[in-house]
Amino acid sequence: MNLDHQFNPNINSLPLEAKKFFSGHYNCAQATFLPFALRYGMSKDIAAKLALPFGGGMSQEGQVCGAVSGGVLAIGLFIGTSEDDPRQKTACYEMAKEFISRFKALHGEISCPGLLGYDLGDQSGKVRNRDSYLFQSPCSKFVEDAVEIVKALLSIEA
Repeated sequence: MNLDHQFNPNINSLPLEAKKFFSGHYNCAQATFLPFALRYGMSKDIAAKLALPFGGGMSQEGQVCGAVSGGVLAIGLFIGTSEDDPRQKTACYEMAKEFISRFKALHGEISCPGLLGYDLGDQSGKVRNRDSYLFQSPCSKFVEDAVEIVKALLSIEA
């Protein structure tokens, strides 16, 4: 599914774009990160490659939710620094902590097992995930919510 032609510069479309990426062949981390990365000017190819191993709770190990990882990546992209700037580093860490706190307040957890009720890191969890619609429904909502939280924290307006 090629989404390049569907890219919308309107910031209000971020959650919808993320859900479209997720319903395509992109994982939760990629789907959360891509709409922000594209607005930043990063290529879709590089952004998708960068976020890929964060999907499924860190390389399908059922750790931190990929939507959370994608959100943290987006925050780093927008307010992180490559310089030795302690104030900017602190600001980035604080915003990432606030993002995690808001996600956790909304869903009670940030790990895949805690969010889904089973462990993606073991074989039975992977089979259950592949064979059920549990993954699409709750995970799509996690992607959407993560994008909404990042959007609010970055105070991005249309």
